[in-house]
Amino acid sequence: MRVAVVALSILSIQGTNNAQLHAPRTAIALPVPAKVLAATLGLPSADASQLLVDVVRLVYTSSDEHERQRAAARALAQLLDEASSRAADVAPLPLDVSIWRDAILDAQVPDNRLAAAILRDRSAALLYLGLSALDDETLAWLGSHPDILRYLRKYPGTFAMFGRSVHIRAGRIAEPGGSDAEALWNSLIGVDAGRPAEFIQRVFAGEGRLAFLYDTVAHLDEAHQRFALGLYLPSSSREDSLRALLRAFEIAAPAWRIEDRPFWKPPIDGPCSFQRLRCCQREAPFPRPIGASGSASSTATTSPTYRSTTCRPPSSSTRPALSQSTRRGWRRES
Repeated sequence: MRVAVVALSILSIQGTNNAQLHAPRTAIALPVPAKVLAATLGLPSADASQLLVDVVRLVYTSSDEHERQRAAARALAQLLDEASSRAADVAPLPLDVSIWRDAILDAQVPDNRLAAAILRDRSAALLYLGLSALDDETLAWLGSHPDILRYLRKYPGTFAMFGRSVHIRAGRIAEPGGSDAEALWNSLIGVDAGRPAEFIQRVFAGEGRLAFLYDTVAHLDEAHQRFALGLYLPSSSREDSLRALLRAFEIAAPAWRIEDRPFWKPPIDGPCSFQRLRCCQREAPFPRPIGASGSASSTATTSPTYRSTTCRPPSSSTRPALSQSTRRGWRRES
């Protein structure tokens, strides 16, 4: 009996430890004090809660190293080389340190060297940026699926830019547009939302243009989402409309390689283009088609009203967590 009690106690302790290992958010020590890191790289803020995000954006702006980026990368490398092993300020870490070692860095890095290891590795650094924008439930799901994290290492730039739009609820992808759009996305992507692992792989694969479209629609308000998804059209026309929109995203700015330059803003800005349409929630009839005789047809459909207007950014209420950092993703590189 005593042996059984001891065995159960050990299993209970192990279960607690395993749960802790998969906490959606933890923390890591910065390799140097936050003020030193910010001052060395010329960053305006030494806020430790945002500092690693700002460092990643500065140092890994693109694979084509600009002068400021090269200078920042050299300064960071020298700072990391000279850093002591003593813990300094603490920064947030999405996922547990064990997941970073096993699934992302693939190296058994000590806790006090983990931040430096992430910053030295472009793929890991960009994944840090993308993961930082996720909600806890989505992070918890990814923490229990290390194979998907390993897969995302192949597309770190795309995930850094557009990963913020992945939301997993009760083991299902919560797609932009809600239940009305679920069949459309499932058909376009080729995977049901109830299979999030395959769904994520499909969205972030290739050149990243599907992820670009997905993220754009995810950050529109409801009226603009319905327009972009063609939900005002007859159901038989919606899939063709969405596929045509994807094609437009695929051919726009052909020189933009998202993996190489994830934070570059293309000349054709998808979100801004949709925001130029002032969408009214009320239903209004489309103009009736004109017949051969010049008279209006007797049939009419109803649809939201759309008219062009000045481009404005989305309202603050529609922006995701880490909005300060993610909004910078739509600025041109300096």
